[in-house]
Amino acid sequence: MTAMVKHHLLGFEAEVDLETTQRWYAAEKGWSCKCVDCRNFRAFLRKGQLPDFVLEELAQLGIPPEKPTYVCLTNPHGDKEGYDISYRIAGNILRNVQLGDDSISPLMLPLFDWPLPGRCLHEPCPKCAPEFPEPHFDLEFWVEIPWVLDEPKSRERQDFIDEMLKCDFFGYETEVDLKATQSWYADAKPRRRLYDKAAEVRNFRAAARKRQLPDFVLEKLDQLGIPPQKATLITYVYTDEDGNDRYQFSYRLAGEILKAPKEHGTEGDCLHEPSPICPQDFPEPHFDLEFYAAVPWVLDEPKTL
Repeated sequence: MTAMVKHHLLGFEAEVDLETTQRWYAAEKGWSCKCVDCRNFRAFLRKGQLPDFVLEELAQLGIPPEKPTYVCLTNPHGDKEGYDISYRIAGNILRNVQLGDDSISPLMLPLFDWPLPGRCLHEPCPKCAPEFPEPHFDLEFWVEIPWVLDEPKSRERQDFIDEMLKCDFFGYETEVDLKATQSWYADAKPRRRLYDKAAEVRNFRAAARKRQLPDFVLEKLDQLGIPPQKATLITYVYTDEDGNDRYQFSYRLAGEILKAPKEHGTEGDCLHEPSPICPQDFPEPHFDLEFYAAVPWVLDEPKTL
């Protein structure tokens, strides 16, 4: 591998092998999906151009804008269409400068409440340039472009999007609709109910924002693209003899439980939570991923319970 050069890309510090990256793009055609949504994106590129923030980032890397390695239609925004587009880069993500976080998840990086129009990540889609030289990561942008094709729009998800993700949580076999789940959490706003004002609930959310939850919790939430602070039910249980604050907390997921284990686990469960505190507007079908864990007390105020 040739020399690495450090770059700041959309809130992340990364080391980039420019020569390998540029050589790959010179020889390849990029994203070749022929669905109507992707053809609309390519038609737009022929008639217009991407936003300046995309062109500026790509220019410093020597990547041609017309050769993304991933394109996905997301949601409409007024008279324009939302797209996720990404470009694979030879190199490594070093750290999240925006959040001051040196521990980078290999699959999913912070998306919700992210103040920038894109991010660095390792895109899991198997159709993204599978032959790209290792190591690599992806530079993802969120853009809005008009519909320019003279044919109807398609809201059908492609095979790699539409497939329900099979997940094993604590011995439960489940299938999860990632797009519906992530869309709900992206739109979910902080609530101001009496329940949310309790010190124990506020402490959990404060600790979760700092990612001070156990690794087994964060790994599952990162896989699902759920922000840890947006738990849909939080219950302070007790303080154990070692002074650890024990919590029971859950996250609602779009999907279904397919098979339950014979015995319940000690770290969590999958269930259909009946509490009215849980969101009543969540897409059907759904279930709840529940965790049992110690959470540090980070507030500068005493417990109320």
